[in-house]
Amino acid sequence: ECMGTIGSVLRSRKEKVDRATIPFRDMQPITIHFDGQMDRREVAPDREYTMDLFNAHPGDIVVAKIDLKNGAVGIVPDDWKNVVVTGHFAVYEPDRTRLFPSFFHRLIQTKFFKSFLWRNKGGAEGRKEVKLDFFESLEIPLPPLSAQQAIVEKWEKARAVVAAARRTSRLPSGGASF
Repeated sequence: ECMGTIGSVLRSRKEKVDRATIPFRDMQPITIHFDGQMDRREVAPDREYTMDLFNAHPGDIVVAKIDLKNGAVGIVPDDWKNVVVTGHFAVYEPDRTRLFPSFFHRLIQTKFFKSFLWRNKGGAEGRKEVKLDFFESLEIPLPPLSAQQAIVEKWEKARAVVAAARRTSRLPSGGASF
């Protein structure tokens, strides 16, 4: 199998947080940037989210729905606990028998894929987004897991070489980007 739909390798997870079992102060809300970086969202100690919250587990792929068109797709780090998101996010559990999550993350971050998502957004002006059913129906390459992992490793190595070259001033900061 060389191709498959995103929905065939990601299973939607809608696991509502039971607020009776965990206080908000122990939950970790997140934010996802356009480059796919995920950060902990700081919430003032006297504030609390009132909307429904959903769990995201380490290794889950999380999509910021309104910013999917910009590539806001991240992976929950393995050492993060009690990660929660609002309904403005979609949480997916990757099928690790067919998908290396970092490969998927790199694929989403390619300029081509982000441009494709941008061109396929819809909705009201100012609130345009890529619909999740469309996103899940997209076909992506699914080489063997070993090939997916090798691609990610080569990408990471190339990124490290570029970063080292920038530090030693052999490459201008506006040079190659990944």
